[in-house]
Amino acid sequence: PGQPAELARADGGAARGIVRQVSPVLDKATLAGIVYVDLPADAGLQAGGFVSGAIVTGRTQALTLPDSAGVARDGFHYAWTVDARHRVHAVKLVRGRAQGGRVEVLAGLRPDERVVASGAGLLDEGDVVTIVAHGAPIAASAPASAPVRVAGNGSAP
Repeated sequence: PGQPAELARADGGAARGIVRQVSPVLDKATLAGIVYVDLPADAGLQAGGFVSGAIVTGRTQALTLPDSAGVARDGFHYAWTVDARHRVHAVKLVRGRAQGGRVEVLAGLRPDERVVASGAGLLDEGDVVTIVAHGAPIAASAPASAPVRVAGNGSAP
């Protein structure tokens, strides 16, 4: 009780309220349960109706990376950091939760490190990269002798 809840309305909108009570019993087959949410009068929902929604059970600050920044090798997860000379170095990551194309980093990176955001699977230790702004266009082709051009995303979003 007391957590914010967001319920989906039939019109595609959302109604926001506060959890008042949670039933201690779940349906064994579907794992569905009953939750009572206090809503404002103008929430756009009818009393007694069934809805789906989300309840915020907790919030934490976390360092995250795009999925494209990670490389799996030898049963471990790695990311490439970029040093002052624009050379890349593999760092082993301890990954946490993944959602929405991003993965939580529990250990292995500091928030101030520059990290290769895309093209990680094409790199080797010590390769030289060109840093581009996040979202900047990357050249479609480059001479074979040119450094690998990847996007560095800085730290957590």
